[in-house]
Amino acid sequence: MVSYPRITWGNQLGRACHHDPLRGTLFQYATLDQDFKYDALSYRWTDFNPEVPNYIAFGDVNFAIGPNLHAALFHLRRESLSRYLWIDQICINQNDKDEKLSQMQIMGEIYSKAQSVLIWLGKADEQSDLAMQLFPILVKQVQHEEEISDLRQANERPVSFDEWTGRLGTSIWKLFLNSWFGRVWTLQEAALGREAEVWCGTKSFPFRLVEDFGKGCDKDRYGYWGKALSAISFGSKSSDPENPDRFLTTHVHIITTLKENNYGSSARLLNSLRILDSTAHEDRIYSVLRFLDLSFIRNIEQSQDRSPAKLYHLVAMQELRDGNLNYLGAAGLSQQRRTYQATRADSTRPYLPLPSWVPDWTFIPLVHSYWVLSDDCRQKKGIPLYTAGGLHQSDNDKIFFSKNDKALHIPGTWIDDIVECTARFNLLRLPENLGDLATNYAIATTVVRDYRAYIASCMQLASQCVPQYGAANIQRACRHSLVGSMMSSTLSTTRTGVLVRASNQIVDSMFEQFERFSLLFDEMDWFINRTSTGTPLTTDELARAQGALVAQQQAATSSMTGGYLLQAIAENCKGRRFFITGKRQYMGVAPDIAEPGDKICIVPGSCAPFVVRPKGEHFQLIGECYVHGIMDGEAMKMGDLDEQIVVLE
Repeated sequence: MVSYPRITWGNQLGRACHHDPLRGTLFQYATLDQDFKYDALSYRWTDFNPEVPNYIAFGDVNFAIGPNLHAALFHLRRESLSRYLWIDQICINQNDKDEKLSQMQIMGEIYSKAQSVLIWLGKADEQSDLAMQLFPILVKQVQHEEEISDLRQANERPVSFDEWTGRLGTSIWKLFLNSWFGRVWTLQEAALGREAEVWCGTKSFPFRLVEDFGKGCDKDRYGYWGKALSAISFGSKSSDPENPDRFLTTHVHIITTLKENNYGSSARLLNSLRILDSTAHEDRIYSVLRFLDLSFIRNIEQSQDRSPAKLYHLVAMQELRDGNLNYLGAAGLSQQRRTYQATRADSTRPYLPLPSWVPDWTFIPLVHSYWVLSDDCRQKKGIPLYTAGGLHQSDNDKIFFSKNDKALHIPGTWIDDIVECTARFNLLRLPENLGDLATNYAIATTVVRDYRAYIASCMQLASQCVPQYGAANIQRACRHSLVGSMMSSTLSTTRTGVLVRASNQIVDSMFEQFERFSLLFDEMDWFINRTSTGTPLTTDELARAQGALVAQQQAATSSMTGGYLLQAIAENCKGRRFFITGKRQYMGVAPDIAEPGDKICIVPGSCAPFVVRPKGEHFQLIGECYVHGIMDGEAMKMGDLDEQIVVLE
């Protein structure tokens, strides 16, 4: 095997009958620029099983391979023709670290020059065969805007809606829960291929059908595509309870944006990979290296240190040099301390030694980043959600690094110091269907009481900020802070709409609806507790009991509206805590590790303010925050605030 980057190995899969042992030929070609037709395999690695070893023979040598690759080669070989394949497990010397590194850097070129990318999902079973047969029909019919109930199987028998929401839909759902759709490396493999085919067992269909489905669901969530998605996901357990359609569309959406070169900044791309799985930290960079800034790629080539921490460091430096200070919204001690998902392959890997201003892209943060939400709004509505730092980025000459690039110097405007915080937001997860709040007494008991107590504690702390907001507006300011002054434009519980700034009227209406709902619940609570005593009701109590039964019916109709507020609070406050400042008496929500003594500053061009913590003469970045009254650039116009240089370590 070779250890320099411009040599690539190929594998010729010999023709054979189905039950013949696997045989192949290794060959070498000197450059990827030569005219040579080959296919590239995209699959998920599986560990070698020493008890049931799998091999492919190259001459007299039996080469050990994983069971999933073994199954793929058995199904993909032809009886009458040889097949030329590039397979990473075979064509890269996995024991040579230098060769692996050099090959990872040209992986994008390998897949982009392949004649076809073969996406292998695994061996077939009865359900996968059904899904591979039906999914192309589903996409074709929905493209022609036919109702789900009119879709037909291959034999033209009408398919009822009940069937689609049962066995047929479940088979498609399970197909797309395949682990291939959760890996970072498979993104560029599918995005860069000239043509791509999805294979499961002996059946296949073009990958463009998956892309069409993902695009359709993104653009038409309440029309025919939405009906199709609802049909195949009906009654199934979601991989993400907060967004049931994410099982497919997130992974496919990333592939689509990569193909269309529409992923925005490197930060947005790397942030979207956080929910996907990888074997090693560095995979999150190398798997999308082809799509990152050329300056960053040159920096990698020139760097002697290519450790995961250094790679993340180089990405951060490049983004910040370009003046993208919103990049800091992905960083901070509040992000770095988050735990991994237990099911992730990298869940046991140690923390990376990073400065507080460098994001660790391996972690899935608990908070919904303001910079991501604001950028989404800008892309979809033409204006960002927040503009705390104004609309203009900082001058690049004001951003520089020191202490061997460990310290970041940026311009910043000091706002105030945090003086008091509430407890961390740690309330019960809301039910997936908000209507359950009215029908499930056990859930409603905890949810209504806990949220009401949390709102009250924030209101009590906010009462100290009257000089800033005025007595008449203090309650409204607290309400805006709890929901981040934002709402979904669709008010949907199962589809993510475009976030927009919420007006005073809308915020007040949501809180008032919840207050009415909680009062109705109080009457229901009284009725259950009173009747459980077994003693007869008085005349007055009978009248109240009748009112409680009416309250129960009203609660059933108002629980969705009241639930929207709880959902908005949960989305904004998860991983955060309510705070007030001292001198200027602002209020807002900050990362839940924020504490009295931390400072709030704004940097030019950032969507949200930042919380920083003094560390000697410098500071550590804690994370972004919401401060009511300065989220639209008001602080940048204050005459008594001066811009200074903030040094983050």
